[in-house]
Amino acid sequence: MGVDMVPVGHDLRETLESALSLWWLRPENGLALASYCLAGTDLRPTPGENAADFACGDGVNSFFKCGGRFAPEFDLFGGAVHPATSREIVSQGIDVFAHQADDYNPQIRQRPDRGYQWGTDHKPALLAKARPLGFYQHLLEADLRQPAAIPAESLDLAYCNSLYWVPDVATAFDHIVDKVRPGGRLVLDVMTDRRSALSFDALLPAMPQAWRDLMNRGRQNNNPGILSQSGWEALFGRNERVEIVGCRDIFPSAIAQIWNVGLRPLFPVLNRMADAIAAERRPDIKREWVEIFADLFEPVLRDPGALMPTGPSARLQFIIRRR
Repeated sequence: MGVDMVPVGHDLRETLESALSLWWLRPENGLALASYCLAGTDLRPTPGENAADFACGDGVNSFFKCGGRFAPEFDLFGGAVHPATSREIVSQGIDVFAHQADDYNPQIRQRPDRGYQWGTDHKPALLAKARPLGFYQHLLEADLRQPAAIPAESLDLAYCNSLYWVPDVATAFDHIVDKVRPGGRLVLDVMTDRRSALSFDALLPAMPQAWRDLMNRGRQNNNPGILSQSGWEALFGRNERVEIVGCRDIFPSAIAQIWNVGLRPLFPVLNRMADAIAAERRPDIKREWVEIFADLFEPVLRDPGALMPTGPSARLQFIIRRR
């Protein structure tokens, strides 16, 4: 069985517009999601395979990466996020997406042709948001630092995009390897130490701390297990049960820089403004907003080097085979 599979047939413009529609008030996240889809390997299980998405969150991004699409009326804002102000988010460390309104209802336009058997996350609120997708057969509350209740050596595919969120990445990695059968594969999206250089504490240390906090929004707290590319390679290589068979740059420098600035500090008030738009006017306004950002981002997505020379990647995708 091939490991570096042909990616889902993503059309660049369609992928970008669909990702921006989902993330319209955080267009930098839509750009990043489109980049992950277009530059990453195929995350769909082949027919008959058992697959698990470790730290799946609300499942929306994995659903999208596997070819799922949502109706234009649905996005990740409104009742899908905590209605906190920017300053409350910074001062209280609020995870705005670990929130579910009673009327949360992902409206699906196109389902992936194959889903995952398992999805795990340590936040029950995110698992509750993943359930309506129907993308996971089983959802488990589990921390990456502890073995999930998935039978050992039962998986053909294990995917995780959050390994660097835990301080003891070696233990978390070994737990995931335990669940994959010999001959199976792991796909791991990881941040590198280049991500630390994107912190505004590093970029603009002379600016006031309150300004840097507003720009950073606590992101550096989510990277305790971050490593360099060589550090990740060494960590994976210490486990004799696996071998690295591929590595992809899914987050080129130009895209990482746009993502790093983005509309992050503004989106709480943008969310309230968008929520106040009359229902009959919202689709047209959202459509125009998405088209503008798609026009701005498409050339960058097609050729990131035209905006900025390619440098060390802030995010890599490792494809690993279980021996």
